[in-house]
Amino acid sequence: MLSLHWHPKHVSILKISGEVNIEIDYKKTDQDAVWDGLKGYITNPKLTDKQVIENYDNL
Repeated sequence: MLSLHWHPKHVSILKISGEVNIEIDYKKTDQDAVWDGLKGYITNPKLTDKQVIENYDNL
């Protein structure tokens, strides 16, 4: 199985030749789906959680 993490910049530099088999790992997609809709913030620790969320729209 060929496993690559696709990113737009990789598409332009990646060359694949010869026989290639590609499979979808449904177990991993199911595990990833747990995070759907969840937002995470990394910020200045001097801000409270509430301040981070309230100021997010100002970014």
